Amino acid sequence: MLEHYSVGVVTNSPSLDTALRARTQQGPLSPATIQGLKAFLLMLSDPGFLTNPDFQNPFPRAP
Repeated sequence: MLEHYSVGVVTNSPSLDTALRARTQQGPLSPATIQGLKAFLLMLSDPGFLTNPDFQNPFPRAP
C-alpha cells in the first residue's frame, strides 16, 4: 500500500484528491518515512490492547 501511494498513483485522474496530487508531486516517500508510517499503523492494531478485557465494552448487549 505504501509503495502504491508513494509512486503508483495515477496523477492525471480527475477524481484524485488535490492533497494526494500535491503529495505525489513531492516525489517518492523516503525509506525513513515508510518505516515510520509502518510503525504507526502497527501501533494502531496492537493485539494486546485490542484483546485486553480491561478495555472491553462496559455496556454488553442483553442476551
